[in-house]
Amino acid sequence: SCVIPPDSVLLFDVEFVSKA
Repeated sequence: SCVIPPDSVLLFDVEFVSKA
C-alpha cells in the first residue's frame, strides 16, 4: 500500500475485497 490516509486505505481494501 502507498502512503494514503487510513480512511482511503479502508475504503480501497473494502472495494478491492468486494470486487474480488
